Amino acid sequence: AIAEVSLLLCQTLQKTRALQRWSEVQDLAGFVEEAQAFLAQAFDGEPWPQIYVTSEIVDDSSFEGFVNVLLDIIRKAAPGSEDVLVAAMRVINKEKMEDRRVLRFFEHISSFVHADAASDCSHSPGQQAGAGVGDLHDFDDRRVEAETEGIVTDKLEELRISPPEMASAVQRVWSEFATAFDTREAAGELFYATLFETAPSMQALFTTPRAVQAIRFMTGLGEFVAALGEPKRLQVLVETLGFRHLHLEVTAMRVVVFRDAILELLQEKLRGRFTPEAAEGYKLMLNYIGGAIIYCRVHYSERLLTLQSSWKLANAGAPEQKTKPPEQRDEDLSEGKDEVEEEAGVQENNGPKSRFQRMFRRSADSNEPKRQGEVGMSGESHGDSGSSEHSSPRLGRGMAEATYVPRTFEEMFLWSSSVSGLKKLSWHLDVLKHFDSMVRNVANYQRLQEECDVLSLKITKSAAGPVNLYEFKACMLAALRSLLPKLWDSSYEVAWTWLWDNVERLLQKTLGSPPIWERELDGAMMSFDDDAMYDIRRRIYERFFHLCPAGQDYFKQSNTRLHYIATKVLEMTVDILKDPKNVVEEISALGLRHVGYGIPTEHITPYVTASVETFKEVTEDETVLEAFRWTLSLISKILIRTILEGSTIVMKAVNANSEKLLRNAISCAPRGERANWMLHVQVGTQQISPLYWAIQSGSLKAAGAILRDLTTIRADRDTYYYGVDALFSRHPDMVGRLVDEAPTLLPTLFEGLIWRSRVTKEGWRRVNYFVQHLFVDEDDAFAEGLPSLTAAKDQTIISHPVICLVSDTLWSGVVRRLFILSKIGFLFSLFVFMLSQAILPKTGAEEHQWIRIAIFAGRMINYSFSMTRLMLFHLRRCWDGYREGATFRLWRIPVPAYLRDFYRALGFALMWLLLLMCTHEPMLWCAGTTGTWPTEICPRAEEVEGRYTVFSMTAMFVHWLLLIDMAVFATKLSAFVLVVKHVLSEVGRFCVAMLFLLLTFSSAIVCLRHDKAEFRDVPNAANCLFAITVGLYEGDFREYFDAPYLLAFVFLFVTVSVIILINLLIAQLNCSYEYVYADMLGFARLTRATLIVSILQSCPEERWTRFVAGLKFDQCVEFDEGDIGLAGAIQVKEPASLNPVLVDSINRYGGTCSPDMQWPAESGQDDDDRFERMERLMQNALKKLSKPVEVAGGQDSRSGTSGLETSGVPSSMESIMEG
Repeated sequence: AIAEVSLLLCQTLQKTRALQRWSEVQDLAGFVEEAQAFLAQAFDGEPWPQIYVTSEIVDDSSFEGFVNVLLDIIRKAAPGSEDVLVAAMRVINKEKMEDRRVLRFFEHISSFVHADAASDCSHSPGQQAGAGVGDLHDFDDRRVEAETEGIVTDKLEELRISPPEMASAVQRVWSEFATAFDTREAAGELFYATLFETAPSMQALFTTPRAVQAIRFMTGLGEFVAALGEPKRLQVLVETLGFRHLHLEVTAMRVVVFRDAILELLQEKLRGRFTPEAAEGYKLMLNYIGGAIIYCRVHYSERLLTLQSSWKLANAGAPEQKTKPPEQRDEDLSEGKDEVEEEAGVQENNGPKSRFQRMFRRSADSNEPKRQGEVGMSGESHGDSGSSEHSSPRLGRGMAEATYVPRTFEEMFLWSSSVSGLKKLSWHLDVLKHFDSMVRNVANYQRLQEECDVLSLKITKSAAGPVNLYEFKACMLAALRSLLPKLWDSSYEVAWTWLWDNVERLLQKTLGSPPIWERELDGAMMSFDDDAMYDIRRRIYERFFHLCPAGQDYFKQSNTRLHYIATKVLEMTVDILKDPKNVVEEISALGLRHVGYGIPTEHITPYVTASVETFKEVTEDETVLEAFRWTLSLISKILIRTILEGSTIVMKAVNANSEKLLRNAISCAPRGERANWMLHVQVGTQQISPLYWAIQSGSLKAAGAILRDLTTIRADRDTYYYGVDALFSRHPDMVGRLVDEAPTLLPTLFEGLIWRSRVTKEGWRRVNYFVQHLFVDEDDAFAEGLPSLTAAKDQTIISHPVICLVSDTLWSGVVRRLFILSKIGFLFSLFVFMLSQAILPKTGAEEHQWIRIAIFAGRMINYSFSMTRLMLFHLRRCWDGYREGATFRLWRIPVPAYLRDFYRALGFALMWLLLLMCTHEPMLWCAGTTGTWPTEICPRAEEVEGRYTVFSMTAMFVHWLLLIDMAVFATKLSAFVLVVKHVLSEVGRFCVAMLFLLLTFSSAIVCLRHDKAEFRDVPNAANCLFAITVGLYEGDFREYFDAPYLLAFVFLFVTVSVIILINLLIAQLNCSYEYVYADMLGFARLTRATLIVSILQSCPEERWTRFVAGLKFDQCVEFDEGDIGLAGAIQVKEPASLNPVLVDSINRYGGTCSPDMQWPAESGQDDDDRFERMERLMQNALKKLSKPVEVAGGQDSRSGTSGLETSGVPSSMESIMEG
């Protein structure tokens, strides 16, 4: 029996929620041994009698007491290597055997003794079993009934205390108990300390900060005691309390624990003053309260169902059509909603449409504007962003139309309020905004109270006069009756009246207080100087780290940062009273950020407690303390709720940066919502994207897994599912974000935009590029993807096939023509410049008047148009650069930053050259001096002619350099130009070395005594040596036989310069060309992409619209022949050998086609998990092999047969084979 009970005890403890953190027992044998030693003392060390071993042994409040003993020991124990539960059982056996909770558990075990064994009677085994089981259940039922006697859970009636003196005694005891403490908080905290010491497992039921919960407990219990002589009032208070605890699993045994804790505390504190009459009164009252809570939880479920179902119908869009029997109300409301949606034309789109619908027509609702305020997949409202917060959907012009019929609760309420003359009451609109959350969370009292607290702050700010909450109730009921005329009956009336009465009670508690709190709390905060505030913040953190040592692991920033956080929290307590709307939004946004940080919510409550306790030390003003406690509690509730609601399994996987956890998380998603799970988490009006957070927080493994999943095409027989549309709809700047924060994920994204067919035909393969969102955004304007890539100047990613397709399509479709048009002016200018400067002047201009006129006209065209255009352009850019400060320093002179561009700088130089040519123009200097004008031959022109020709030559050279920009027409030619620019650096180094050699040898040769004129001085010697190097020397080396030293030096120079230096330059250029050509091809594409982006900024809208329409992104493209696929793609064909495809890249599944179903598990994931397990097993085996093994003789052996046999290798290999 001991062995069986010990195993039952071990199994139950492992399943106990309070011990969940320590429930994994590694040393099961050790635990069973300690458990048997513990159970052996159940009968004072005597042998166990016959006992019935059933699960009821560990299903009792006494077992909870035993669990609480374990919890006490575990929490006080220091961490160690031993199993926690084994160590705790050992401590119980040594130190806790006299604990009353342990003794009570032993008494409970003794109640399962066989009846005949207890009476020393002998029966046959069959008789014993039959009689004992019946006696056991009878005894257990009697014991439970005795403990829970007086707790009525099947009805809620008025409690009448008799005699009346008992109520007076209860009130007298309460007064004495309250006055025995300095503050109510101290009394409440003492009660909770007693309760948690008795039953630590009940701490999970109390999530509010201890300092806040203590004052609530004392206030609430004081109200019950005060109303003990007023049965009707007490019933209302108890019913309200039961409504608050609908979300908690309150049982009769927990009521007993709670009741006994209060009675023990009163007895211990008051002793003789706690009379038996008062004890009986408290027991009656607490039993009544506990029974009422259980009754409300059990019997209000039907009322809650009525509220939820009727609320769905009231917002379905049209009134119901049929009346159903009351006993089938659930089915009635569901069917009624379907009929409502059919008649109103409401269609829910839970997933992508059929591929055949996409093939033959576009969705009808894509041509219809969404209703104002409708929330799409991204969670963002598509309503009028400029409308007021309190504006009503479809209410305005429709109110003036005779045919307008309100079809939702909001519309009907506003119509009813306007008919009643209450339309201008702004606080009605505040309540209306929160009413949906109230109804949906009616069973969650904490959430309902939070909504009411926030609403009370908003009403205080918006209400111009007294607030009569009954007005909203009247309009609410009128609107609901109008929307549900055939379903409405007394049950609906009672349910909605009950809901509003509870909301009204919650609102009345706070209404009127916020203005007082704001004034007093703001004054108190302003009264603290900097030193006082610093001391408050320091004490908050000291107390917080004392209450929650684990919080230090999350507050690891510098002290200045911690003080900044505390300052923001303190300021927020005042700001939420001043501007509740914006501050609540800020808190929600802060909560969502904390979701990404992975902050445990259990640390928030101790922080609130530490702040409240610290604030009590610096002020004694009860109003200030109440305001601070209330506002900080509200802030913490909003923050905790936001974190809990936003902590989806996807966000947890992102925080862990685990691809495996992420796959497991999204595998639970319905196929129609799979993309939404990875892109959108919304709490209230705030939202966060798991993908964006993964990128921002550096969880790139998780981000990569999300991108791969979103860009994977999945299909059933009816629909293709592809997350790219959802990705770019939710994050239009996805490419830019990856460029800035995670460029390594760009290939992952772009690879997911390509589908290649597994089937080839005549040596070609179909390829679909889903690049619609790289061309256009949601407004059909040029998307931001390509500009972001060009700004990054990454030549590798710009050469990706997807980007090459996008840039080539843009170039050939729209940009090339615009580029040619933009260059026509420059080409014409170059043609005219060539004619007037290099061609016509060389054809006998002085002999023909018309040629001189043509030359003069051509030059005037260059000065009037080309020079003027350049001047206007550069003056405007220089002005903008100096005005905006976009400059850089060149020899300490500020120069506009746009001149960093090579071609812009050449254009700037050409402008100055043309200006200088205009000022030195010989034909203008000869004007009026000769009768053959226009001519450039005259005495006045002679003094400027030399300079003019130099300017003309340089301008001609610059003109042709600017023409290099036209190389962008051919990518390979552009790459060659870029290679030439790159290798010029090698040529520059060669020139430096050559100049060094020329100076070295020429200066050395001049020192010789010889009669050779070519080497008479350094300039002539250097010139001669350079001519020899480049093969332009026309002399004969035999002339230098009479100067052998000179000839030797010349030969040495030729050897060094020609044989070594020039050949070295050739080798360098060859290697450099091969090395940089691949990158230069990318740079060439980058140059073209930059040009495309620049030109598209000035592209006419009509031309862009025609170009986009020609791409036909709205038409579905085929995958394989006859398989109509998805829209938004460009289909091309590539050689079959270019990218071999062996497996279909579309994951196809059979079975159901419902978008609400999950996708089946992918086979590759199981293989990956299997390989991971195999790898871990092999690593463990290698670790065992590496450990020293003791063999005969006491020596360690790491090799040999004996070592292998004793090291457990066979068992490790067996484990590997099993895995």
